[in-house]
Amino acid sequence: MLNRQDAEELGITKGDLKEAYFALAETLGRKPSRDDLNEHGAYKSSVYIRIFGSWVKFLREVGEVDFACGTGTLLIAAANYILAYERTGRREEVAKCLLEQMLY
Repeated sequence: MLNRQDAEELGITKGDLKEAYFALAETLGRKPSRDDLNEHGAYKSSVYIRIFGSWVKFLREVGEVDFACGTGTLLIAAANYILAYERTGRREEVAKCLLEQMLY
């Protein structure tokens, strides 16, 4: 399994990943999803996660975090948050899941 150190040893840099992401965005005419990266990108999304620490951290670094989600998406995310919190009682973990749902 490729980890951050392995990726760095192979010469994959944050700059390489950013360039590959924006090249794919230009090809697609939209922001690539993780699935887009896995199917059509120069690097799999797992490499981005290993180098940047998480997918959300990568998106933040390149200025692609978008909290403007539709009302339906937001309502579903909020409902999932409430259900998960009631089930687990773990606010931090549930909040992380809510944020991820709002980003995709």
